Amino acid sequence: MNAVEPIRDPKKINVMKNYLKGKKLRDYALFVVGINVALRISDLLNLKWGDVYDGKNFIIVNLKEGKTKKLRSIKLNKAAQKALQELFESLETLFYE
Repeated sequence: MNAVEPIRDPKKINVMKNYLKGKKLRDYALFVVGINVALRISDLLNLKWGDVYDGKNFIIVNLKEGKTKKLRSIKLNKAAQKALQELFESLETLFYE
């Protein structure tokens, strides 16, 4: 099996962010949150809005990692919050159109 290495080059990360933002805002938000809080995609996909947002503020995410079974408390940084806020606002507009 081939090893998979993370993207470490900031220029490549920005290229990926721009590409994803232009394609699907959900994928962009998952990527940004993933690289900022170091979670596996399987753990990210299991998150619900109530796990990260209380309707007014972003909250500390408490979760049990799927692979390692470790309990983690994660405070979302500004970049992750901004990406999720953009996604949340885009979803709100779908309901009000």
